Amino acid sequence: MRCVKAILEHILMMSHILLVDDDQDIICSFRSILEDEGYVVHAANDADEAVKIIRDNEIHLAIMDYVLPRARGDKLAETLMTINQKLKIIFVSGYLEVLDAINRFDCGVCGVFLKPVNPEILLAQVRSLEVDPLHAEQFLYSYMVPVKGLN
Repeated sequence: MRCVKAILEHILMMSHILLVDDDQDIICSFRSILEDEGYVVHAANDADEAVKIIRDNEIHLAIMDYVLPRARGDKLAETLMTINQKLKIIFVSGYLEVLDAINRFDCGVCGVFLKPVNPEILLAQVRSLEVDPLHAEQFLYSYMVPVKGLN
């Protein structure tokens, strides 16, 4: 029973995503896509909000703009990673030249997308990093072992 409880806790934790972007249209678009798939989405418009959310919530994945007001994505990512060492990060940016800086930053970065982001590709990347919350029973059932005498 402890194994099942641990798996369920893992599934619930993996479904929390932080969006960080100063463009409210991006936040709304990504939020809609992710919430439709069953993810719990937290949103921040700047670095200070992002830090507060990470401190107050169990976040598994941050999808964040690299260029933010008063903060660069790599610096914010380092700060967030000191708070939550298990955090995974996907960067998005409208600037091609930012890719070199992101490629040099290897701490927790699981993907980089140029804006505009194809929603299906973003969702596929998110799913590849974690358990899909709407299909969590497939994950759970794969760990269930028949117990003799309970048939």
